[in-house]
Amino acid sequence: MANANSDGSNTATQQAQFSSVIPLLLGGNQLSHFGVSLNQTPPVKLDRNNYLLYKNMLLVGWLYSSMTPDIAVRVMESSSSSKLWNAVQESFGVMNRSRVTFLIVELQKTRKGSMRIDQYLNAVKQLANNLEIAGKAIHHTDLVTQVLAGLDEQYTPSVVQINSRELSPDLNYSLYS
Repeated sequence: MANANSDGSNTATQQAQFSSVIPLLLGGNQLSHFGVSLNQTPPVKLDRNNYLLYKNMLLVGWLYSSMTPDIAVRVMESSSSSKLWNAVQESFGVMNRSRVTFLIVELQKTRKGSMRIDQYLNAVKQLANNLEIAGKAIHHTDLVTQVLAGLDEQYTPSVVQINSRELSPDLNYSLYS
């Protein structure tokens, strides 16, 4: 029995339609004239331009295969890995901006509270890492300021001492030393 999506469409039908489009997505016959499949290494006789085309088509194939059919259909007109990547970024950039905003707000709201200090520092570091992955790295001094702002009153002497220093401490060193 075929699965129906929430909108009433048939999942099996969509997958079959997508499977028939895959050769077009992978560049059709562009690889076949090299006499290779996606699983083979290119023949040694490829010149630089053809080798780069071959590698580009492998990358395009990998990118498409890592997408859900709904996403792949949105960007299927992309003929190179660069165009494909740009189309994905353009299509989903709004989601990324929303994610960055969410992470920044979470970072600003994070307080030590009932967490142990190592749990608190790990939580802040994880949010900072996620911001960096999302393309919005937080500056080291801003991160230290945020960590200090989220500490309880019992850490006031340490906060005062750290704030009186000319240089900010290394958060990685503080976390793992």
